Amino acid sequence: MNEQDFIDTRKVLEQYGQESVQRMREILIANGKDATGNLIRSLRYEIIWDGTVLDIQFSMADYGQFVESGRKPNSKQPPISAITPWLAVKGIPQQFAFPIARKIGKDGIKPVPFFGSTLEASQKQLAQDLQSAYATDLSRWLAKQINSTNQP
Repeated sequence: MNEQDFIDTRKVLEQYGQESVQRMREILIANGKDATGNLIRSLRYEIIWDGTVLDIQFSMADYGQFVESGRKPNSKQPPISAITPWLAVKGIPQQFAFPIARKIGKDGIKPVPFFGSTLEASQKQLAQDLQSAYATDLSRWLAKQINSTNQP
């Protein structure tokens, strides 16, 4: 089977990608993690063909991992450059960048699980949908193969 034979499988992965990214955005907005909009805009998915199977990969801005997992208290403070765009959007003077970074390092940040929880929540349904889609794609491919061998 070639990539173009996976019509229904691709549709399932596309729908899963679109719905997952939309749900992640909703969680971030609901938790006030949309000040600059950079993280929300960076959320992406891509359907990958490796020569044998289709797969889906998600990506986001690097700092999304700190939103997802939070920061433990008494950990390394974030770089000032990571805070300055947020300060500008919030209308906070740049002079407060260092004290805010120090406070984040000292007190940490609560996690907002938007990425892993979204993907995990629909894993079971995705597996069922992929199984059905693959069966349909395989049936279509087999029928095409049988028809092509029966043609003179």
